[in-house]
Amino acid sequence: MDFDWAEIASAMPPGFAERMARMDALGHQLVLAFIDGDREQVADTVGQIAAYDDAPGRPPYPGPRFAFALRQVVTTTNILFEQADSTGVLLNSALADGARDLIVQFAPEQYRDSALEQFAAVPGDDSPMNLGIEGKEADAGSLLAAAACTAWLGTQRSIVPVLQDVRNVLGQRIRTHNADAHAVPGTERVVLASDQEARAFIDQLFPPAGSYPFPTDPGEWTTGEREVIGMLKEHLLTMPASATTPHQVQQLKRKIVNILEAALARLETSGAGRTSPPSRSGIQQRKDKPKRPKRHKPRRGKK
Repeated sequence: MDFDWAEIASAMPPGFAERMARMDALGHQLVLAFIDGDREQVADTVGQIAAYDDAPGRPPYPGPRFAFALRQVVTTTNILFEQADSTGVLLNSALADGARDLIVQFAPEQYRDSALEQFAAVPGDDSPMNLGIEGKEADAGSLLAAAACTAWLGTQRSIVPVLQDVRNVLGQRIRTHNADAHAVPGTERVVLASDQEARAFIDQLFPPAGSYPFPTDPGEWTTGEREVIGMLKEHLLTMPASATTPHQVQQLKRKIVNILEAALARLETSGAGRTSPPSRSGIQQRKDKPKRPKRHKPRRGKK
């Protein structure tokens, strides 16, 4: 169901709808920063949320300033939990360990202990996991903990086989809510590139069209090929195909090969075979050269 955001916003107090949209965007921007391992972006995003209500001219917000962003991020966490449950059993201890690692590496030092504290009462099994400290209002620590959990879930291939899909879904949500916050008309919004645009871009990167062995039917794409399509869709949102520079073309071509090689290596490691036939992916499977027989030097005896 599509919602008319302008109509919803008009029924709210001044500035309230803008705040809702910005908090949703910033909360998911925090998740993306954890996925990217971008310590500076994590700190900057938390800082933007913390200072949002202090900007001149903004009406006072009646609730905890981190509460709405936390609620929106937890909604995404639960979606990924449901996906995890459909693929097998996920123990809370595994998620908590993964999220703690992200917090230790990338969370701002002043909020790190508060974020880690959120996991103190989390059960280690697969029972319902309630992040947060009972009786304590949402704060930077609880938001960081939820964002780290969401990021960890979104980077597990057993849950989300195509990691670029997570980046694109988060990016689309961030762009949509930022556009909502600034009341950008629907006709002026560009929040998502299509699979068809990305596939057509491959023909531009590898001329002449059709020369690069990449299927045109999305139903035939392997996991690695879907990663490539997702990466190109992300590029096209910031740089149209016609404006892509020769230097960027070379970078993208290297990325494509690297993504497909990595996908092939993962499947070989797991024993599942190739990610796609070498004749189609453009990547040839590396074969070990036959070992030469060692030449044993005769021992020299002591005179």
